[in-house]
Amino acid sequence: ARRPRRAAASAVDAGEVASILGVAGLAYVGWSTWVYSKVTFAQARLIGQRVPSGARCVELNADSKNLYYYPKVMEIVTAVGNTGDKLSEKQYQFDDASSKTGVPVLCVDDEPENLRSVKTGSCDAVVSSSAMAISREPKKVLDEVFRVLKPDGVFVFVEMLNGSAKANLELLKARPEVTSLSVDPEFLNGAKPHAVGWCAKSVNTTDAEEKLRAGAKRSKPKKGFS
Repeated sequence: ARRPRRAAASAVDAGEVASILGVAGLAYVGWSTWVYSKVTFAQARLIGQRVPSGARCVELNADSKNLYYYPKVMEIVTAVGNTGDKLSEKQYQFDDASSKTGVPVLCVDDEPENLRSVKTGSCDAVVSSSAMAISREPKKVLDEVFRVLKPDGVFVFVEMLNGSAKANLELLKARPEVTSLSVDPEFLNGAKPHAVGWCAKSVNTTDAEEKLRAGAKRSKPKKGFS
């Protein structure tokens, strides 16, 4: 007669555990949504405040909803996906947002590590939505960002800092072209840390470019036998 009682008690315990796990799961989803909303709001504010009106801009890991955050007058936003994306096939999604915001947009099949459609020194701003965090070669992403930016151009970034991506903020800080770097400390810690901020490309980039070239020469392996 005792065994059924134990079974009933076990069933109650299992039900309580399932209920607790369900509540915890809902709480996590709610918390994640809250964090995402705060990050999205911060990104919207940065784009609206830091991307200059009338700018020629490149957006990395582009999202059509971001078109609503840009100044009303823009020359063009060039939308770039991630490696392997065929963003040109999603032009219609961006066109819908473009028609509602008045922000002209062109989707290209470049990668953040190789902005082959964008001329050197042709952009007033670059916006990154975790393009560095997703990339296997974040340094190349930054190489391209500062290549396409004009002197005094603006780099707006919202970058996840999870896993190996934690080093990406230091990678940005170490760039010789960076000036006026500003990072919001509110998002740097916690279970879902992000680097949320902006910087400008130095007007005097000659010294910075020379340092990069010198570093590249030092890193090249010597030819011939050792």
